[in-house]
Amino acid sequence: MNFTNRLGYSDAKDLIFPSVDVDTLDEAKRLMDSFAGLLTHVKVGLQLATREGWAPLVAAAHERGLKVFCDAKFKDIPNTVEHAAYSLTAHQPDFFTVMTDNSTDALKGARAGADRAAAELGTAQPPKIIGVTVLTSISLEDSKLIYGADPASKALYFGGNAVEAGFDAIVCSPDEIGLFRQDPEFEKTVLITPGVRPAWAASNDQSRVATPAEAIQRGADMLVIGRPITQPPAEIGSTQEAIKRIIQEIEEALS
Repeated sequence: MNFTNRLGYSDAKDLIFPSVDVDTLDEAKRLMDSFAGLLTHVKVGLQLATREGWAPLVAAAHERGLKVFCDAKFKDIPNTVEHAAYSLTAHQPDFFTVMTDNSTDALKGARAGADRAAAELGTAQPPKIIGVTVLTSISLEDSKLIYGADPASKALYFGGNAVEAGFDAIVCSPDEIGLFRQDPEFEKTVLITPGVRPAWAASNDQSRVATPAEAIQRGADMLVIGRPITQPPAEIGSTQEAIKRIIQEIEEALS
């Protein structure tokens, strides 16, 4: 296998962000422990952070040797986004998200806030800022109602704003990966793809989905996978067995 993604990762186990969407820190720690030795990253989101706070979640991940993706999805006026990014960076996450369906001033504020906090901390580099384009739960009809256009065109537009603001990566659905990869503006852009479901998993509340193999073959750099890992079907077995199956699928797609 001769593969290196745009973050410098070449091993299938490094390409997965398992989503820890639970209610308590203790539950999150148990899930993180179940990833030990199998994966190197973890994603924590609003369900957990709203109750527990970002700081203990980042600490729990780092204590287990996991790089942590804080799915904060900041969206507000520029001043608030800048200060939110500054505050979250103080906890030293490795990645965090900002909604890109906002003004370019707000997006640039996120970059400025993260960079300022990192400089004050004296860290080698600030966290990677990930721009979320159109949520994978949004259907064609939803997108037309919300944005007045189809998801693909809006994802490309929002993604361009993220690149202009100096973001490090973009979140897009599996449906948009090919469009980004065909556009020279995004040739070097890291694409992180949620809505990833193995063939043996239910699609749940996602509208625009693909299997891990399909997403990687289309050009995704990283995959966000939640319930297929944390709540696998009974016939698959444990979380560890689900992870092993997904890693094997990715390896086969890269071979």
